[in-house]
Amino acid sequence: MKTFLLLVSMLISIYSQAQVVNQITIIPSNPTSGDTISVICNFSYNGDCTFGLVGYFYHLQGSTIHILPTYCGYGAPTLCTRFDTFKLETFSPGIYNINIEFHQGSICPFSGFDATIAQFDTTLNITTTSGLNSNNNSESGILLFPNPTIDEVTVLLKNKNLKSISLYNSLGSLIEVHYSSTFSIAHLPNGVYWTTIKTDRGQSTLKIMKH
Repeated sequence: MKTFLLLVSMLISIYSQAQVVNQITIIPSNPTSGDTISVICNFSYNGDCTFGLVGYFYHLQGSTIHILPTYCGYGAPTLCTRFDTFKLETFSPGIYNINIEFHQGSICPFSGFDATIAQFDTTLNITTTSGLNSNNNSESGILLFPNPTIDEVTVLLKNKNLKSISLYNSLGSLIEVHYSSTFSIAHLPNGVYWTTIKTDRGQSTLKIMKH
């Protein structure tokens, strides 16, 4: 009996360790009360990768924004990694706590069984004015040039070393990742894009306009 309980305990421990929130990106990173907010989550879990994210909903409770996504295949051995975008409405100025509670069911796409498999908390400061009203952020020591552009963009850094540049569309979906300070968006449609620029001193989110 002890051996059986130990085996069950080990399986539960292994399964729970597979649920990992790899990264959370919020676009725009300094939102105003008029901005629609995208929370982009890189999440790894054991489950049914075919169905992936079944759906999500969110609600505001006090100063906490609760986001509840649901995935499929509780107990499945396959490791899935997802990039999912949770679109939020506009909120009044203030400091909010974002709580993401990841759920999983045993049968897809709908199930009477539901389990909480992971949680993640972060804070969000929504202001009346934003440093992202301009397309560059000289105070952070990061500039995009030229901006607007029709082809290449160069990231200019001051006293920083570039790690990566993640490019998102206006809906918050990841398009591509670059590791060079100069990259082209000539192949993309005209419009507004967001870049999350990671350096050895942190990260900043800046806007690119192509026309």
